Amino acid sequence: MTNLFKYGEFTLASGRKSKFKIDCDALSPDDWSAIAALVGPRLSFGTVVGIPRGGWKFAEALYKYRDPSSSCILYADDVWTTGGSLQRFVNKEYPMTAVVLFYRGVERPPDWLTVVFDLNIDTHID
Repeated sequence: MTNLFKYGEFTLASGRKSKFKIDCDALSPDDWSAIAALVGPRLSFGTVVGIPRGGWKFAEALYKYRDPSSSCILYADDVWTTGGSLQRFVNKEYPMTAVVLFYRGVERPPDWLTVVFDLNIDTHID
């Protein structure tokens, strides 16, 4: 069994060092469905795209909440630390928005990002 939160010393996908890790592989399909049910109806989007690899399960769960008449693309990701993965992937030439399950950034999230859980705390190892 995988724990959602792990405490220790970790190197994150962003390359930063941290005292804790969020492992969303610990979430079950039912967990993702419940989270999507809370978030999906509040967002307006016609297409949903999961950011590789962490956002795929979230995007799959959000799919049923899309509005086919909307031209907005929703990008879904599991954890935002620096935002590098999501920002490299999005195409801002089209109407878009994004959602992230856990935000652990050190700055204020961009206006186009919906955050489910904000963990904006200093847990980085210098």
